[in-house]
Amino acid sequence: MKLNEIPCYQLKIDLTMLKEEWPLIYSESLETLKNYQQTCSTLINDKSLTQYLSVVLHLGNKLNAGSYAGEAYGFTLGTLPKLMDTRCNKPNVSFIHLAVEMSEKYTNNT
Repeated sequence: MKLNEIPCYQLKIDLTMLKEEWPLIYSESLETLKNYQQTCSTLINDKSLTQYLSVVLHLGNKLNAGSYAGEAYGFTLGTLPKLMDTRCNKPNVSFIHLAVEMSEKYTNNT
């Protein structure tokens, strides 16, 4: 019997190879997942990050006062990169600079 006469021979070969490689793939994936979980836990429990994001929200609400976005309860993480594009009336100062400055003041006062 020739190899190409076996029904679905390529699939069978691929599955056999996957079966052999699976323990390594699984252990690497498990290690990656543990790293993601640890990173998420660290970010969730980081008080300084929470305080900084609160300052960003508060400043954003002040900046948007009187508009539909003026009393937001939160924002998406996709908003954060846009903070570099929001300029202040001082040269070379963006919203993010102001937020860091305010956050430092808040942290020093608590």
